[in-house]
Amino acid sequence: MGKFKLIGMGPGGVDYVLPVAKKALREAHVWAGAPRQLELAREICPNEEKIVFKYKNNLEELLNFIRVRGRQLLAVLVSGDPGFHSLLGIISRNFSASEYEVIPGVSSFQTAMARLGVPWQSDLLSSCHGRDFDHLCQAALDALRTGRRAIFLTDARRHPGRIAADLLEAGAADCPVWLAENVTLRGEWLRESTLKELAERGGEGEEWELCVIVVGVLQPRFEP
Repeated sequence: MGKFKLIGMGPGGVDYVLPVAKKALREAHVWAGAPRQLELAREICPNEEKIVFKYKNNLEELLNFIRVRGRQLLAVLVSGDPGFHSLLGIISRNFSASEYEVIPGVSSFQTAMARLGVPWQSDLLSSCHGRDFDHLCQAALDALRTGRRAIFLTDARRHPGRIAADLLEAGAADCPVWLAENVTLRGEWLRESTLKELAERGGEGEEWELCVIVVGVLQPRFEP
C-alpha cells in the first residue's frame, strides 16, 4: 500500500515549488492543506479533480482525515519546508515513518537570505508561530552577543515591532534589522530598519503574516 506525502510548498510563489512536489500534486487523488497552499496547488494543477480537505487550526480533524484517507494517494500540503516549524513533528509523532514520505520545500527564510546575498549557516533560526517568545528572546540575545544574526518567521501576534521592543527590553543593543515580506509573491519587499525604529513604529493591526525579520549586521559583501 502507498504512503501519503507531506509536501513542502515553498514560500508562496509557484516558481519556488520544486518539480518533485509538482509531480506529487498531480499524482495525488486527495489534497489536504491550508487555503493558501490549496490555492497554490490549484494554480499548478488547474484542471484536475481532487478531493480536498481544508486545514486551518483543526489539527485533530486533519490527523483523523489522514488516518482515513492516508492510503488513497493523499498529499498533505504545508508552506515552506515540512521539517522547519511545520507539521512534520506532529506527523512523525502520530504515524510511523513507513506510512509517509516527506518532500522538502524552500523556506521563506532561505529565500530572504538569498535576497540579501549572505550565508546563514551560523545564524539563529526560529519561528514565532504559537511559541513562547521568552526563550526565543534569550536565544536571540545570545546569538547577537556572539556576532550571529537572529532570524524569525513572524505571525500576526508576534509582529516585527513587538519582537524589536521585546529584544530591546531584554537588553539587546540597537542594531540593523532587515524585513522581508511576501517573498516570491506579488508585493514582495525588502527593507532595512533598526530595532529602535521598529519598536517605535509598533505594528499592531498591520498584516505581518508573511514576514521574515533578520536581526543583526549583515556580512560585508566582497568588493573586487
